[in-house]
Amino acid sequence: MKSLFSAYYTPKSLKLVFPGIKISFSFGHIPWIKRLIKPDVSIIVPVYNVENYLRQCMDSIIGQTHTNIEIICINDGSTDHCGAVLDQYASQDRRITIITQPNRGLSAARNAGLKRANGKYILFVDSDDWLHPQTVAELYRQISKFAADICVYGFRCSHENKSNLPLNYYGLLPDSTFTYEQISEKIFGWVSVWSKMYRRRFICRHNLTFPEGLIFEDVIFHVRSFVYASKICQLNRSLYYYRTDNQTSIMNSSATDNRLLDILQSVDMVYSFLKDANKITAMKTQFCLFMMWHLSSHLQRAAGPIKNRLAAETLAWLSRHDDIRQTMIADPILQNFYTRLQLKN
Repeated sequence: MKSLFSAYYTPKSLKLVFPGIKISFSFGHIPWIKRLIKPDVSIIVPVYNVENYLRQCMDSIIGQTHTNIEIICINDGSTDHCGAVLDQYASQDRRITIITQPNRGLSAARNAGLKRANGKYILFVDSDDWLHPQTVAELYRQISKFAADICVYGFRCSHENKSNLPLNYYGLLPDSTFTYEQISEKIFGWVSVWSKMYRRRFICRHNLTFPEGLIFEDVIFHVRSFVYASKICQLNRSLYYYRTDNQTSIMNSSATDNRLLDILQSVDMVYSFLKDANKITAMKTQFCLFMMWHLSSHLQRAAGPIKNRLAAETLAWLSRHDDIRQTMIADPILQNFYTRLQLKN
């Protein structure tokens, strides 16, 4: 049975299309219309003190070739001119919704966006990054084609002239779908949520949210979503541009920043989830490698008391989880990491 009409959003209006008739009208003063007519994709953009980069990000989003989107910007207590920039864009594009809240961190901002989202699919964009004009169109086509819960896609770092593609990471056929069991040894990598599109109903069904008050919040969200997903697809195009020269970003945080210790809490959340799901035994070696990769990276970044504290707290965590400690001791590569931890303590 054919639909009586279709509807889609444009920057200036909502268009209703009946057979042979196209009607366009503004929905700015009738917000219930926005709740009734669902966009294809909700793009969630947390914003905090990025006025030097925000316009490039917003221009790339409003310039998407797939126009039936809503853009949810969460001004997370910015103290620069981000609020004014967002107001200007919202006055020109009716697809933009602004949520203003006191500074609560990236996780809380994303969670606020998820609560407001109305689209069939969810796309996260960090406000110092930007999109290729066809990002939404290509992702929407791919995830709809395979009726997948998640679509993983490629990205470029701003300082590199190379593509980071899921095809190269997962080693699967380009148009294949998969579940976490097929890539269990690689589930702990490629954790960034901005490199994926999600079905919103899937996120709601499994109550997927970000842990608030911590950085490295992508890790547990990613692991939970991959374990729960019944079907994951991939789009082997680099359509996201990840900025690496923003010195105020979390990933460029100071080597003496206490927030670096949050990585151990993220590790603990993943362990608890896998244990509760009765999956830690089968994935113990992969989990230990995940610990080694992430903690080695942050121990290398850390300096002074933070480095020593991170090493000491990691050893204390391992002493409370003897199954993981014994797995590390039994493997030569992991044992080397465990020995280096003891030397740093």
